[in-house]
Amino acid sequence: MKFILSGIIGFVLILFLFPLLINTKASAENKNTSTTIAGIPISADKASSIQGEVAAAINEWKMQPLIVKGETAIIEIDPKHIEFAITNAVDAYIQAVKTPWYKPWSKEIATDIPLDVTLSDEVEEILKSAPLFIVDETMQAIVVHSSFLKKTEVHAKEISISKDSLPRTSFEIQEIRRDHGPILSPLAEALDASLVKPGETFSFLQFFDGHSLTDQEAVNFFASVLYSVVLQAEVSILERHSQHTLPNFLEPGIEVDVSERLHRDFVFRNDSQTPMIFASKIDNEKLLIELYTLESDRTITYVVHKKEVKPRTIYRLSSSVRRGTEKLLQEGESGYQVTVTKKIVDQTGTELEEHISRDFYPPKHKIVIVSSDEPVQIETNEVSEQEATNTEEKKESNSETNHEQTSEENRSTERDSEQNEIEESPPKEVMYDKGGNVITDQDD
Repeated sequence: MKFILSGIIGFVLILFLFPLLINTKASAENKNTSTTIAGIPISADKASSIQGEVAAAINEWKMQPLIVKGETAIIEIDPKHIEFAITNAVDAYIQAVKTPWYKPWSKEIATDIPLDVTLSDEVEEILKSAPLFIVDETMQAIVVHSSFLKKTEVHAKEISISKDSLPRTSFEIQEIRRDHGPILSPLAEALDASLVKPGETFSFLQFFDGHSLTDQEAVNFFASVLYSVVLQAEVSILERHSQHTLPNFLEPGIEVDVSERLHRDFVFRNDSQTPMIFASKIDNEKLLIELYTLESDRTITYVVHKKEVKPRTIYRLSSSVRRGTEKLLQEGESGYQVTVTKKIVDQTGTELEEHISRDFYPPKHKIVIVSSDEPVQIETNEVSEQEATNTEEKKESNSETNHEQTSEENRSTERDSEQNEIEESPPKEVMYDKGGNVITDQDD
């Protein structure tokens, strides 16, 4: 009886201890474990070897900068500012893969053990360069991200972006024509609350794609008001075309010409480190466009320089005008050479100037009708009406960012009469360069 009882006890012990020994050996060798450290599959079974595998993975991870991206900024963090503690993670790993002696039948639960991460003080200073980042929460996101050696971007925690959270840095308000209201209202509604991120490019034609842009005068007016606003911000003007006629709003040099048909766009880029939010509305027949962004440590303004170009006198010959008399057909009006310069003053008072554009607005020439029965002495500062038209065709667009090609026109002296009779022509012809300067006199 005792022999039978001992046999039964021995058999039970074998059944209990055999799987325990097998399971312990398998756990020690870590051959089939699903537990990882920061996503690293571990093949070693000794603590020192495990630490070596983890250290190699960390060194590989540090070969690329850590990208912290938000809606308002993108920042690179050098991984040298991120320190890892390996020992604690390795100890936790060894404990996780062991099977307790009293639970030989238990299965391992897959676990990814994070590394202990410490950020240097430099990380906080780097994050402060993005004014709308919530630094503490973003640093915590970096810690969690790094503890698992993730290779994706870190999503920054940011202050909610709206014009209410930003100061107004520039604005422009202009009266509109009553018949332009139905055309400008949809444009103002579309622009309102729109956001241009740091480094992002704004294209007028692309932004308002789908809107009616057929009324050239109204659309140019809206684009010009927007141009006046962004000139006072940290932007680069990539494309802008002049209307080349003196505007009855804003200043010469600030107006814009956009055209879907001619592929003339107005394009600028946000060069600041913060987003720009536009507010736009029409109220009491006035268009208001505002720009909201964080105030820069630099003061930005623009200056318009105008150089007058005197009108010339054009003589028309007519047999219907009595000898010794003349008839004024058109008064002359001056034109202008206009240069727009951006002035930037930093905290130290250092002033920088940036050339923005140079435009030419041809003068309106004086036209006088005289008798064809007597010779007319034409001075070299008097030109034909056709030349005035050609001059306008040869005007310069804006700045180095935009070039307009115009075909050469046949330059001829106008010799008409009120009855379209060709009687006589001025003996001299004067040509303008693209800036409106007289460059040559040549015989007819």
